[in-house]
Amino acid sequence: MTDEAVSLFLIFALGAVCACLYDLFRAFHILLKKRAAAVIISDVVYWIAVTQGIIYFLWKINGVAIQLYEIAGLFLGAALYFLTLSRYIYRIFSVIVIKTAKIMRYILKIVGLQ
Repeated sequence: MTDEAVSLFLIFALGAVCACLYDLFRAFHILLKKRAAAVIISDVVYWIAVTQGIIYFLWKINGVAIQLYEIAGLFLGAALYFLTLSRYIYRIFSVIVIKTAKIMRYILKIVGLQ
């Protein structure tokens, strides 16, 4: 494979990973009960983290020389994830987040902190 093909595949995968992480943040929004300020703060944290990750990734691949195919690969990777796996992964994340929150509340209740 050429360097560009490997780079495109990796950036495509990065787009899918970023979309998957967004599903994880969406699952945490369940606990926030749609409190506007908390949702906004969590979204800002997500975008800062993702932007740093993408910049670091591009720096490691080609010295931050952003190519058009890399931007397209990010969007296509995310779009493909959202069209295929997002529904299922989001449900899994939601169940994990809800169950973990229930367990934590139970532990806090036993310890007497709630």
